[in-house]
Amino acid sequence: LHYIRERYSDIPFIFISGTMGEDAAIQALTEGATDYVLKQKLSRLAPAVLRALRDAENRAERRRAEETLRESEERFRAVANSANDGIISTNSQGIMFYWNKTAHAMFGYTDDEILGQSLIMLMPERYQEKYQDVLKHWFTNYENRQLSKTVEAVGRRKDGSEFPIELSVGSWNTREGTFFTGIVRDITERKHHELEREAIISVSKALRQATTRTEILTVILDQLVELFEADGSMLGLPNQIVGGITVEMGRGVVGERFTGLNIPQGEGVSGWVISNKKPYLNNNADIDSLFYHSDLLGDSHCVASVPLIAQERAIGVLWIARKNDITEQDARLLNAIADIAANAIHRVTLYERTEQQLHHLIALHQIDIAISTNFDISVILNVILNNVRDELEVDAASILLLDPVTHTLDYAAGIGYRARGIEQSHVKLGDGYAGTAALEYRTVSCPDLRVARGTFSRSSLLADEGFVSHYATPLLAKGQVKGVLEIFHRKTLELESEWISYFETLATQSAIAIESASLFENLQRSNIELTLAYDATIEGWSRALDLRDRETEGHTQRVTEMVLKLAEKMGMSDAKK
Repeated sequence: LHYIRERYSDIPFIFISGTMGEDAAIQALTEGATDYVLKQKLSRLAPAVLRALRDAENRAERRRAEETLRESEERFRAVANSANDGIISTNSQGIMFYWNKTAHAMFGYTDDEILGQSLIMLMPERYQEKYQDVLKHWFTNYENRQLSKTVEAVGRRKDGSEFPIELSVGSWNTREGTFFTGIVRDITERKHHELEREAIISVSKALRQATTRTEILTVILDQLVELFEADGSMLGLPNQIVGGITVEMGRGVVGERFTGLNIPQGEGVSGWVISNKKPYLNNNADIDSLFYHSDLLGDSHCVASVPLIAQERAIGVLWIARKNDITEQDARLLNAIADIAANAIHRVTLYERTEQQLHHLIALHQIDIAISTNFDISVILNVILNNVRDELEVDAASILLLDPVTHTLDYAAGIGYRARGIEQSHVKLGDGYAGTAALEYRTVSCPDLRVARGTFSRSSLLADEGFVSHYATPLLAKGQVKGVLEIFHRKTLELESEWISYFETLATQSAIAIESASLFENLQRSNIELTLAYDATIEGWSRALDLRDRETEGHTQRVTEMVLKLAEKMGMSDAKK
């Protein structure tokens, strides 16, 4: 029996014996014998053989079925383990007895930790009661075809982190009862894309309602604070005047702290972001030595920054800061919004520059008209000063004309002053900013008069004006200084090279106007002098003729008076006389 069982386990084995006792028979059956037949009862042999053959066939079929089932299970496991979605099987009470490798990787539990536990274990505690009712409804009403078998939920990993999932449930019946299989899909990427789409739509919609550069910047920064639940958002732009990066605008508590801050060239993260056109993400920026003025972050030490790129050129940098960690997905969304923001800022900047240049051209044209149609110097100067104040957006402007005799710059016209002290201006060449501009033929500036009182010669005349910034440029015509055009502003001016160029262009036009008016005035004076000289000559000749003969003395004068009276009677004007 042992020999046969070891080598041919499927062959039925029947003991036939005349002396086998009951104990031996029981032992033989225990060891694997199919049956035993006593010689005294050989009539039982044929039925025993038939029964043994049937049992053997049944065992073979069962083995084949088990093998088929095992192969099927192996195929199922292979397919299930290769699936991108998690597959979890439970009984009708929601107790898990199988999950695939994807589900294991998704949630982070081991088989021993998860199998035999409720499916609710994979949900955050605050949602477990809600999801328990949903699953109970599923398990109870699985045959209802109108029952929704797919739901979006929130999963919880072993480390406690949460992520959005989509759960689809199907049922299958066996003799042991009804079982359920859930397909779990991590929809973090899908949710992120949906968030990106909604955010982009929201930002685009808000930008459509903004018309100016300031409105666009405000909309962008407000949207960032709202979308990322940030404590602050900031926009940094290269400073063309002093260099480095200046935080032009900030929103939120943190953003307002940074507004107006200038980050020197070579310092801070903003310059690195712009130079390399790469984002910056650091959830511990407060300990980053490269971060400029990290003390202004306060508790909001999680920061992200992305470059604003328009036409392949970095035109600025966009920042957000908050207390909670900023993820790579957040940074990707911030980058998508930055692309929209960069294009919007670039477009509105080009539009405003075009509009500004148009205004500049109109202003220059108005000055040209004033020069060509009017020779009254006071009228021309007023036209120039009005255009200077409006186009340069300053508080006050004045023109000082050079007196060639005293070599001083004397007040000629002004606009925007609160008092009349400026009218007492008599500046020597080389004295103060205006005198230096005239003497050295160049534009001279003082960004802050409050710290330059000693070098500003007319401080007492402008004491009540509250001016902060002062710029002066010479009025040059044909290489000669005619005077100085100067402007004052009650705030600090951070000016670009285009502004300075236009300021100097206005000064050139002013010099031309002053030169033209002076030429006209000189020509008019010469004409009057010439006319007077001509009249005197004629009168002298007539007197000389009268002196030639005593009888005709005064005759020419009397004839002249008679002709004038006759012309008057005929209605002739003085010019025709």
